[in-house]
Amino acid sequence: MFTRGRSPFSYLEPLKANLFLSANGEDVRAALTAGFPAALVFTQTARHDSHPDEVRIAFDGDAVLFADEAERVFHLHGLDAFQTHEADHATRPLPPGPFKPLLEALQPDAARRRDRRGEDEASHRARHRAQRARP
Repeated sequence: MFTRGRSPFSYLEPLKANLFLSANGEDVRAALTAGFPAALVFTQTARHDSHPDEVRIAFDGDAVLFADEAERVFHLHGLDAFQTHEADHATRPLPPGPFKPLLEALQPDAARRRDRRGEDEASHRARHRAQRARP
């Protein structure tokens, strides 16, 4: 979307944007401050790209795909409180974080591409490993 130099944040909510990407670090910080998931786009590529036809996105778990509640307990109350919190909540799924809607939005797209091509495997793979009790 072209905004003629104006702030793009007023458009994110009406467009139901799942992610704001920019090569401008200040814009990314402003989007995060405004409560939108945002990421910095690097304008240079790696010297040797072993997968030139793939878009690769790396997600962190805490405070990204999942809420940061356990991390906040650790920082506010220390390791013992964190371990107690994790033990008390071991059977409860982790609450969603700000980037979970983006990951969910990417998943149906993979299924559509796979169905359209008739392939057995999606052209992208989502991998994430999460485990409680790691501060």
